[in-house]
Amino acid sequence: MKFLNKIFCKKRKNIDDNELLEYYIELAKIVTFCDNNILEKVKEIIFNTDNYIRDNIYDFDNRCIDIEKESRDILIYIAFIDLLINNGYAEEFDWKCELEDFEYLFLDLKQFKNHFVNCKIENLDLDETLVEWAGNLNCNWVEYNVSIMNFDIDSDSYILLPVSTEYVDYLEKIGEKINKNISLFDI
Repeated sequence: MKFLNKIFCKKRKNIDDNELLEYYIELAKIVTFCDNNILEKVKEIIFNTDNYIRDNIYDFDNRCIDIEKESRDILIYIAFIDLLINNGYAEEFDWKCELEDFEYLFLDLKQFKNHFVNCKIENLDLDETLVEWAGNLNCNWVEYNVSIMNFDIDSDSYILLPVSTEYVDYLEKIGEKINKNISLFDI
């Protein structure tokens, strides 16, 4: 996982915890529609990182992350990603995901149940890949103002989640500020 440090931790100014919290809170507000439980957990991730990791060690073990060897920056980002996944706001898909699994898991996210209820997954080709499905859905959902974002964790899987299209550029800019690749999923 040292490779992750090289990818994620390019030279940037040091961000103090208050500024880091501000960025992650903005991400969480947009993605979760201001879920207070998530916002409180984000504060814990930033200000009590070691305790949060200890309480959620299973997530790091499951990813084979040696918490002693990774930077705090990476650990915070992974903790945030897993918080979104574990609470139904994001889903992790393997690059070779089957269409049936993609449809079921993606539409099971809270955003589709509570906010983006008109979005349907239709006319996707079984022979295409997850990359093509997500890109096609971004085209199909323009009328609903919904876009699929990817929170890159430098693996062969994708962390996908839906957001209101109006926030795509803003989320990408926050990603730059925290030195993470958060981008519109595009083909």
